[in-house]
Amino acid sequence: MKYSPPGTQIEVRVRDENGWVRCDVQDQGPGLSQQDQAKLFQEGVRLTPQPTGGEPSTGYGLAVVKQLIEKMGGKVSCESLYGQGSCFSILVPQYAGPTDS
Repeated sequence: MKYSPPGTQIEVRVRDENGWVRCDVQDQGPGLSQQDQAKLFQEGVRLTPQPTGGEPSTGYGLAVVKQLIEKMGGKVSCESLYGQGSCFSILVPQYAGPTDS
């Protein structure tokens, strides 16, 4: 929401993918250039798009998301076309319940 113009929709989809849980968040924001995509998950890096509501940005949000998801054995990614929005995805293993020791 931070980078999407007011009045646009953000779609959240969660689904099962063969033992994994996939969550996609797709916006109608400005999208990301190839240069911004290359720096997307780096700590402290501020990208070209600016928050639409004047919110501050530290450049650490997506880097923290990536670290947390990877610690859970998952993956995070982004597909984006400049001027056409972005789709951020996380993939994490499904919880299988407690294991007997």
